[in-house]
Amino acid sequence: MYLNNDQATRDILLRIRIQEYLAGTARFSGLTIETLEELIKNNFVNLDDKQNEAPTIQEFYEFMKKYPCVKAHGYAVDRGRSDYRVSIEGLDHAGNDISKELQLDFIKLCRKADELTCTEKRLYSWWD
Repeated sequence: MYLNNDQATRDILLRIRIQEYLAGTARFSGLTIETLEELIKNNFVNLDDKQNEAPTIQEFYEFMKKYPCVKAHGYAVDRGRSDYRVSIEGLDHAGNDISKELQLDFIKLCRKADELTCTEKRLYSWWD
């Protein structure tokens, strides 16, 4: 699949500065549903892509549409590499607005994560 190679625009959306790239990758966090929709609209992500055993970007997107308070984290690969992409490694949310429904859906989506926190005040998942 062809991805938009306008790395400067992609990095602005992800709030990555060029000097943050180490070995061709840079981490991001706090990715909102609105920004993910911009990445999708501008063809910066492959919805079928996934980080190892993590859900696909499409699955993360559907979850975040239902629960817009939840943010994603992951990394971007520099366009100088042959594997240029955006990878989502997990989800994150902290606050007093975590319902039982959100917790159950979060566990359902993230149960196989390498790191998982699911409490009344914190949700966190990460796939290696």
